Amino acid sequence: MTHTPEKIKIGISSCLLGNEVRYDGGHKRDANVIDELGKYFDFVAFCPEVETGMGVPRKPVHLVRRGKEILALQVDNHARDFTRQLKVFSHDTHRKISELCGFILKENSPSCGMQSVRVYQDNAVDEMLDREGEGIFARSLKKQFPRLPLEEEDGLHDPVLRKNFVECVFAYHQSMRKC
Repeated sequence: MTHTPEKIKIGISSCLLGNEVRYDGGHKRDANVIDELGKYFDFVAFCPEVETGMGVPRKPVHLVRRGKEILALQVDNHARDFTRQLKVFSHDTHRKISELCGFILKENSPSCGMQSVRVYQDNAVDEMLDREGEGIFARSLKKQFPRLPLEEEDGLHDPVLRKNFVECVFAYHQSMRKC
C-alpha cells in the first residue's frame, strides 16, 4: 500500500473557493487557481469581514485616507469604521496562520488586497486618491509573517508567477517542516 503524503496547507480568501461571503452575497470562485493549485495544497478559508461579524450580505467597505491613517469604512457611511475589528481579527488568527505555508488573497479587497487597492479621500464622495493601498488583513499578514509566500489570485493566472508561488510555498514548507 502506498502512502499518499498530506498536502501542504495554505490560506485563501474564502470567496475564491466559491463561498458566498462577499458583501453582495456572492463569491469570486477562481476555478483555474483552485483546480491547478488544489493538486498540491489543502486550502484553509479565511474571510475577515464575515469572521469579524459583518454578515452577508452587508454594506460594502472601502479604504479611506484620514490624515496619515488608512481606515476600512462603510462606503455610504464613513462613521462605520471596521478598521479595529479587522486588525483584532488579524492579530487573533496569528496561531492559525502560523500553521500555514502560504496564502492566496483576493485582489482589490479592502481587507485582503495586497497591492493596488483603491484608497479614497475622507469626506469626498467617490473621490479616489490612488490605487496604492493594501487591505487591512493583507498588511497584517505581511507584517506578522514577512517570509510567508503571498499572492493575489490574479497573479496566479500568470504561469511564471504561479510556478514561483508554488516553489516558494514548498521551500517555506521545507524550512518550517510543520505545515
